[in-house]
Amino acid sequence: MMVFKFFAIMDSRLEKLIDHYETERNNLHAQLKESLAEQELRMAQRIRKALSLVDQQLRVLYNLTDRLYDEKQRSITLIKRLEAGMADSENNLDTTYYREWITAEQDKLKLLENQKTEQDSQRSTVLRTMLVKLLARQLVQFELILHQQTPLSCLVQVSGRTILLTIYQVQQLREDYLLKKRQRKQLKALHFTYHRQEDKLLLVLPFTCGADISAVQHVFMKLFLEVFYYKDTEKLPAIRYSDSQENGS
Repeated sequence: MMVFKFFAIMDSRLEKLIDHYETERNNLHAQLKESLAEQELRMAQRIRKALSLVDQQLRVLYNLTDRLYDEKQRSITLIKRLEAGMADSENNLDTTYYREWITAEQDKLKLLENQKTEQDSQRSTVLRTMLVKLLARQLVQFELILHQQTPLSCLVQVSGRTILLTIYQVQQLREDYLLKKRQRKQLKALHFTYHRQEDKLLLVLPFTCGADISAVQHVFMKLFLEVFYYKDTEKLPAIRYSDSQENGS
């Protein structure tokens, strides 16, 4: 049994997704400013809610591009607060204290920024390699483990000229709160459909050429970024398959 840990797919599409959300955030900020200027408080409240959702999504994306993002942001926020406190301070001892603390935090931030984080050279290549093997019929199937120590996984198989993505034990996952209502709706939006008395979610996609591989990778990107997201490195998705499946053996 082979298991490969990998990070969510981060190619040019992820960068485009970040650009999209950043543009949306800028537009919402402009709309909020206009609504406040015109005293449209209800509209301003709705825009604030939309901004909060966009900020949450961007935080997920930023964390995928940089696993130290949250830690860096905490340092940046603390430095700003310390600088504000130092500006308001009228006591020389307090000012010295703030300055030393700011210097220490800036040094910490510099180390974080210089630290090389684990890159994604195998993030997409592992998954794509598995899909290529499926397309070439060198592999019968593989299992994408979406959460360790739970039954939350996606079985990936080839059938004729299609590829099947199947999530089993849906009822048990619902009972264990591992597949929430929001996530089920997102899966249906990706065109997963219920089968076997709603105990299985299935997505069937064309699978005959390299372009189909990219389409399947896009679905996985949606799964990682929007449906299931785990920042804890011990809960990262994994691929599992049996050696005996290769080369038709």
